[in-house]
Amino acid sequence: GKWAGALQQRLQRRDLHCAKLFYRDWRRAMVERVVFESAFHLVGSLHNDGKTTLGEVAQYYAEEVEDMISEFNRALRGSMALTLLYGTEERLFALARSRNVEFLPSKVTDFKWRNGLFYGITQTAKSVGFPDPCPMHTEYLEFAKQKGILDFELEPYQP
Repeated sequence: GKWAGALQQRLQRRDLHCAKLFYRDWRRAMVERVVFESAFHLVGSLHNDGKTTLGEVAQYYAEEVEDMISEFNRALRGSMALTLLYGTEERLFALARSRNVEFLPSKVTDFKWRNGLFYGITQTAKSVGFPDPCPMHTEYLEFAKQKGILDFELEPYQP
């Protein structure tokens, strides 16, 4: 915003890292984080009775996560006119394997703001007669709900 440069300078004077991004780049970075939270936590919560850590998801269930990320990328392109940058999968897997996150349990939380975004895209597409842009994601969500892994209603987020 208007004061981004001034805030960045003040933080850097105190040796705090701050990146000033153009809105489009910031939006892409935020959505990339939502993709990470949605894919890794959903895949991990369905395996090993929900006791799978994010590092284990990256190590043992990489193919499922890659397929889900590809679905998300296609859905984002068609609904929000946003494309994830080259190397997104590598960055997300590196994050899952990092010492800061690898030990965290995979659990679907804040559904509306994470998985709800992609569930909302699915519901919108279906309501106008298009096929599900994220069939794997929808199948995993419905399976988790059926098995009692998710104890809340699947409420789509409409941006």
